[in-house]
Amino acid sequence: MLAILTLWWSDAAVNLTSSPPKGSYDNVVLGTMMLQLDEVDGLVSGAVHTTANTVRPAFQLIKTAPQYNQVSSIFFMLLPEQVVVYGDCAVNPDPDAETLAEIALQSARSAEAFGIEPRVAMISYSTGDSGTGVDVEKVREATRIAKQRAPHLAIDGPPSVRCSGHRECRQAESTRLPRGR
Repeated sequence: MLAILTLWWSDAAVNLTSSPPKGSYDNVVLGTMMLQLDEVDGLVSGAVHTTANTVRPAFQLIKTAPQYNQVSSIFFMLLPEQVVVYGDCAVNPDPDAETLAEIALQSARSAEAFGIEPRVAMISYSTGDSGTGVDVEKVREATRIAKQRAPHLAIDGPPSVRCSGHRECRQAESTRLPRGR
């Protein structure tokens, strides 16, 4: 309740109206307010809330980090030998190359925050230069932009989805398929 009242009276900080925000008593809103006030380190949501209800309070209260123009999501896939971070499978349905590059860099930063060494795979339905099409070109351009913005990161693309974690598969597929398909 302290978080709600603090943010309610702190109009300038979060651009709220003179009444408490709608849904103030929702756990996600309350958790987001606590996050904004640095009372908690993070917020996990989505099991019983929609994506929209999970991210809306963050859009309204926290906004984007100063160096970013977009908000994106990540999820963790816990495998027996590794943890894989998948970037934005929920918020941006058809990002342009610029947005896709930003999502990749945000995802890499999130992986680092959790102690995971980022190795970014810009995934497409085509491997390397084996295919063409608007979506393939978008991923190639996003890969170029991301590499330019973060030359220190390991960024590869576009491997196909089925080859994304397997170097031998990518190498075999890129030499097996004829160019220009």
